[in-house]
Amino acid sequence: MPLFLSLVVIFATLSAQAKEISSTRALYLSDTKFDAAGESQIKTFKVSKNAIGFQINILGDRDSYLVSYLESPKGEVFVSDEPQGVVISKVEREKEPAVGQMLSPNRSLPGIFHGTGTLLFPNSDNLKVSMGDWKFRIRAFGKPAGEPEITNVTIVVKELGDGEVAYAVLPIYTHFKISGGFSPEGKNTTEVLASASEVFKALGIRFKVQKSDNFEEDISANYFPEKFFRKEKESDGIHIYFGDQQLPNSICGISANLPGMTLMNSPVRTGVYLTSKVPDHSNQDIGHILSHEIGHQLGLFHVSERYFVNETVLKDNISDTHKGNEDRFNVMYPDTLMPEPHFTAGQAIVLLKNPLLKLFDNSN
Repeated sequence: MPLFLSLVVIFATLSAQAKEISSTRALYLSDTKFDAAGESQIKTFKVSKNAIGFQINILGDRDSYLVSYLESPKGEVFVSDEPQGVVISKVEREKEPAVGQMLSPNRSLPGIFHGTGTLLFPNSDNLKVSMGDWKFRIRAFGKPAGEPEITNVTIVVKELGDGEVAYAVLPIYTHFKISGGFSPEGKNTTEVLASASEVFKALGIRFKVQKSDNFEEDISANYFPEKFFRKEKESDGIHIYFGDQQLPNSICGISANLPGMTLMNSPVRTGVYLTSKVPDHSNQDIGHILSHEIGHQLGLFHVSERYFVNETVLKDNISDTHKGNEDRFNVMYPDTLMPEPHFTAGQAIVLLKNPLLKLFDNSN
């Protein structure tokens, strides 16, 4: 069954008889315990033959969490300290505690927000979910806040039913800083969302705004970037915060975790923050920045970025992206201020396997 019409990028018109052919199910794992080094016991979960992707979400009271090991039912090791064929120096291990996971076939990074960790599988277009029992391990950073230690692990499995995927829908929640530069019905907001929507529409992904509200930014908080995000009870879509706080290094937007928390059973901080304080940038530019940050929320890394340990350029795990300036028109290039940015077919495969995207066919 072709996942995306043989990867021909098509935007299908919404049909009155459109049928959702994807579904999700959440698995809640308890009794996560860590040894003195912060490593958990091996945990397992089962996926069906219809599974096309899954996301592991970790929420606890440590500084952050990392999926440090992931093994398929076939014995394929997709995340580990010692990825096959990769030579890691002692200096790299000393400077980067998750270097093996960063260089694994399915890249894994510690959570950005305090007390969180996430992993999307697959985040490479070359990897596939296999049916059976999966194994994984979690690494915790920092000390527990108290006893008993509380760590919640939710695994959201995405399954695909019968039919051919014609298009996808991404639920969106918008939040506006009171008296900020954006407003729910304002020209700036409309143009920014339209710009971002055009980028995703090329993949057959359409936005569906679920609701909008106002918010007050907690500028007294001292943990950047948590202060820009609220704890939202809805975790079935992307939360976009339109604010007016000046961001460090003149950046225009930030993403909460990579990927963002998905379909949790408790309120979490997640989403994308955009600032109205972006001099010399058009609304179209800001829309492209929003597309980039949504890409992070859905599990995409930069196509390439400088690996700070030894200053080499590290490419993502997508087969049809490239290192350096060759991909400067890609949405996930670190500097997104390019005209008509685009995703590749390989990036589309990863996006469509994220549990947040609802997949539809156009069968009558």
